[in-house]
Amino acid sequence: MAVKNTIILQKMQKELEHATKADSQTFIKHIEKIKLLCELFLEAEQHKSVPSSQHITDEEMKVMLGQQKKQPSIHHEEANGTSIFDF
Repeated sequence: MAVKNTIILQKMQKELEHATKADSQTFIKHIEKIKLLCELFLEAEQHKSVPSSQHITDEEMKVMLGQQKKQPSIHHEEANGTSIFDF
């Protein structure tokens, strides 16, 4: 569910009003709330600007979900060495 930008801005304005009237302890709490509300805008903007090369392909998603297994590139004969630390 998306929240309208105007609602977030109104909440920021209310917190700013409370911060201007607050003592030093509660001032920081109001500023932290304003920061959190600002981060909502910044994260939404970052998600819009993600390059298409960073998107997961259908094949990668199948591999991650275990629907398609990639073949390991390890040769089993080479995996067993003389030491317990050879893997």
